[in-house]
Amino acid sequence: MAAEDLTSKAKTVIVHARDAVETFLTAFETIYAQQGRGRPGHAEQDQLRAALVFAAAGLDSTLKELIRGTVRDLATFDSAVRKELETFVSRQIRGEGDDLEANYGSKFLAKILVSDTPLQGIIEEYVLELTGASLQSADQVFKTLRALGLNPSEIAGQMAHLKKIFSIRNQIIHELDVNLRAQQGRRNRNDRARDEMTEYAELLLNIAERTIQAVEVKFEQTV
Repeated sequence: MAAEDLTSKAKTVIVHARDAVETFLTAFETIYAQQGRGRPGHAEQDQLRAALVFAAAGLDSTLKELIRGTVRDLATFDSAVRKELETFVSRQIRGEGDDLEANYGSKFLAKILVSDTPLQGIIEEYVLELTGASLQSADQVFKTLRALGLNPSEIAGQMAHLKKIFSIRNQIIHELDVNLRAQQGRRNRNDRARDEMTEYAELLLNIAERTIQAVEVKFEQTV
């Protein structure tokens, strides 16, 4: 199967994510122009917040579709992917993890050994583990990039910068960007700058697009 077929769903996701982000940013400009000059209000800033949230969602969904669409094939020829897969298996057999029961390792091993194709059974478990929860942190993004056999720093840049972006994303998602510690008389929601939020949303979208390109290069190099 051609690389374009394996990555087609991820490409569809990122196209829609970019369209949504651009719509929110355009809405910000429209509302701000109608309000006139001065400090943007929360109606305008909510457009910036939505742009960042949708960019993060686009990155999340894009990486998951790449995992679902390509890891099975990548594991057959890419040593970096195979190494991460081996690490996953070792951890499962040892029963590592906060929510794992004491005999999880033996159950995992038994389940794989009785499957029709043990390797494919392992990969299916791996895919489920990688796509089972939303990517809400820079650490999770880096883990997913490594699972695709990529160097996270080359694709996503510095971990510290990405952590800052996800911290803002999580404040918006989980706390509505409300700052109850703000001084009396000041706004009780965090102010977000247009240029900064635009930059952050663009970075997340670019990470998704660079990841697709890097994965496709892996397949092209095997031809």
